[in-house]
Amino acid sequence: MIVLALAPDHLGPELTARLEQLGHRLVTEAESPDVVLCPPREDTELLRQRFPEAWLVELLPRDGDPRLDLDDSWPLGSPELERRIRVASDRSLLRREAQLYREMVETSPAGVFRTEKNRLSFVNDEFWRMLEYEAADELLGQDVVTQYADPGDWQSLVELLKQGRRVKAFEITALTRRGRHRRLLLSANRVGDSVVGSLVDVTQVKRVEADLRASEELTERLLEAVPGGVVFVGLDGSVGMGNAEAQRILGLTYDELTQRYVSDFEPDTLREDGTPLPAEEYPVSQALLTGREQPPMVVGVRTPDGQLSWAVFKAVPVRDPETGDPTGALVTILDITARKKAEESVQRSENRYRELVERSPDPISIVVAGRIAFANQAALDLVRARAANDVIGRWVFDFFDPTRRAALKQRSLEILGGASLAPFEEHLVRLDGTDGWVELSATAVTFEGERALFVSSRDVTARRDAENRLRRYEAQMQHTQKLESLGILAGGIAHDFNNLLVAIVGNADLARLRLGAASPALECLDRIHAAAQRATDLTNQMLAYSGKSRFVVTEVDLSQLVAEMSELLGSVISKRARLHRDLAPALPPVEADPTQLGQVVMNLITNASDALDGQDGDVYVSTRLVDVDRGFLRQTYLDEGLPEGRYVCLEVRDTGCGMDENTRTKIFDPFFTTKATGRGLGLAATLGIVRGHRGAMRIDTEPGSGTLFRIYFPCSNAPSSRPHSYATSVPPRAMADAGILVIDDEAPLLEVLREQLTEMGFRVLTAQSQQQALELLARAESMIDLVLLDVSLSGEDPNQVLERLALTSQRVGVVLTSGYTEHEMRERVGGPLDQVVAYLQKPYTHAALKRV
Repeated sequence: MIVLALAPDHLGPELTARLEQLGHRLVTEAESPDVVLCPPREDTELLRQRFPEAWLVELLPRDGDPRLDLDDSWPLGSPELERRIRVASDRSLLRREAQLYREMVETSPAGVFRTEKNRLSFVNDEFWRMLEYEAADELLGQDVVTQYADPGDWQSLVELLKQGRRVKAFEITALTRRGRHRRLLLSANRVGDSVVGSLVDVTQVKRVEADLRASEELTERLLEAVPGGVVFVGLDGSVGMGNAEAQRILGLTYDELTQRYVSDFEPDTLREDGTPLPAEEYPVSQALLTGREQPPMVVGVRTPDGQLSWAVFKAVPVRDPETGDPTGALVTILDITARKKAEESVQRSENRYRELVERSPDPISIVVAGRIAFANQAALDLVRARAANDVIGRWVFDFFDPTRRAALKQRSLEILGGASLAPFEEHLVRLDGTDGWVELSATAVTFEGERALFVSSRDVTARRDAENRLRRYEAQMQHTQKLESLGILAGGIAHDFNNLLVAIVGNADLARLRLGAASPALECLDRIHAAAQRATDLTNQMLAYSGKSRFVVTEVDLSQLVAEMSELLGSVISKRARLHRDLAPALPPVEADPTQLGQVVMNLITNASDALDGQDGDVYVSTRLVDVDRGFLRQTYLDEGLPEGRYVCLEVRDTGCGMDENTRTKIFDPFFTTKATGRGLGLAATLGIVRGHRGAMRIDTEPGSGTLFRIYFPCSNAPSSRPHSYATSVPPRAMADAGILVIDDEAPLLEVLREQLTEMGFRVLTAQSQQQALELLARAESMIDLVLLDVSLSGEDPNQVLERLALTSQRVGVVLTSGYTEHEMRERVGGPLDQVVAYLQKPYTHAALKRV
């Protein structure tokens, strides 16, 4: 670019043409910035700022010093003007070349410098940046020696330059402004008294070289420090290197190893199963062949001294980092000889242990991650498995009660976590659908490299069943004893109550006899009789509950009795209850009191009707013949050593509300009821009647599922029992003058009997104990024609009186009386009954006494 400092009006066509002849093209600024016409007096620096890439050419006047005067001019074509234009053009070219060299120096990646008398006279930007200065001015004029960390480097350079030698890549250490060292390569040449040169920063290169050397040393040390052997094999199969561990495993020195080829190790290599391993199957051979990493392989290597070493070989291809071409393969060798020996020893131990476990009579299993990994034969037998495949891999918790599986999982985690738990029992579910109980002990172990549970089991089903049977038996015994105690209590109360009723009824009867027919007190006596009758009914229920209320034992057809009772009860039970009957025909008879059995049927049917709670429902009554064994009888109420055999069964089932366990345990308690008002001793009396007939009872019920009562009566195996045929002979003495001995331990009762019998015209003697009675018999036996004997005297045996009469006074008749039934009376007496003329159950009326 040329800038002519000429006024525009000085340029005419002739000058422009002449400049073009000299090789200059003069255009206006509007056309191109390559040539700019400027006013001559414009500041040169402003021109340079405006056109930083332009060459400024000045046309000088003749004296060559001041700027061209506007008034001075040379004629166009004058030699002087042409000379000046030519000079200006040459200067312009020189300046352009100088600028080009300056640009080259400034843009050079090397630091360029020039020294004059050992002082810096020029530095480019890279030079002062390299030495960490802010600008070139900070370096110019400085002694160059101060830039050397080691002044000896400068002296060596000077000596070389003095010899006229050009210095290239001379390594020095420079000191930066911040006091840091930089490694530089200096190239310099002497030009007169000056030295020109350049610096290249190789600090980073030196660091990389140092790092590379350190890396190589580290790699070498790592190869020696790794626990396994490392061998490099070339593409041709030659061994290039091997660390000390590789030499030890292979039994070779470094020189022996590096002189071998891969194929030289054959035939001294074995597979893990002991068969020969050919060289082409080595991992390194496959890595070189395929160019891919090979998986580990266990190889046996027989060393030159005959020892067999076992190692894991793995091969990885090695490639050129720039081209990616394969250069060989790296082989790692891990010695496992000791481990193999230990594994063989462990395997032998495991085989012995497995044999012991397999032969163990206790079920043993191993559980990994919740699944069965091993089970011995006893464990297979425990769950009814035909083969190990039936259980191996199965979820172990499937063999237990579903409601307990979550708790078992938690317990398993605790044991795996190190907890020690005592043996515990769980409900087992076998493969064949049956269940049982098993006692478990578990310990955390390692099985095939995984955490596992070693589970020892013991089948405790039989023991649990025995314990359950014992508990049921104990509970049943306790219940039976409770019922027995309550029965004894009820019987005792009934006896005492009957004695009181005899006195009450007797006095009421005497009062009726002594009052006139028009006496207003007769109505009161009627109410006393009615109340006494209700009390008598209650005592009869109490006797039934105690099992001592059998009156007349005969052979009873249970189906016929149920049919008759259900017909009567059809109008009594709830109108919303539908009564269904399924009565087996021709059932064997049972020995029973039909009145008592009728009460049982009535109680069960009315109870079933009540269970419907006023809702629509069904009551099913059925009879059938069954065969029962001891196991079944043990599960019933009143199992008091009942024999196995044939029983007639009465079933009463309802579709009502059912009962929970708490209610079920109380239904036979006297006066227990779930209704607002109950029927007192209904079911309690039923149980007593069944007990008295040597029967059994079973109840099945659940809330919302109704209730089923089953009553079992033994079949009759003998002719029906007949009541004792009492003597009916009249005492020889006339009844109006007969003497009667009344024996009873209740004074009020003796008093009322004395008055009643006296009222009838008898002579009456009384005794409150058998001892008194025996004394009276001894003193006044001839005066006694009839004995009225209470067989329930407290703590005394009525047989003593009967035996005395049988020996000395066979003419004397005996009337037995008691609050119990005839059957109970006969059981209590058990002695001679030939003189017994009648049985009178308390409470009795004056009329009943008179009839006897």
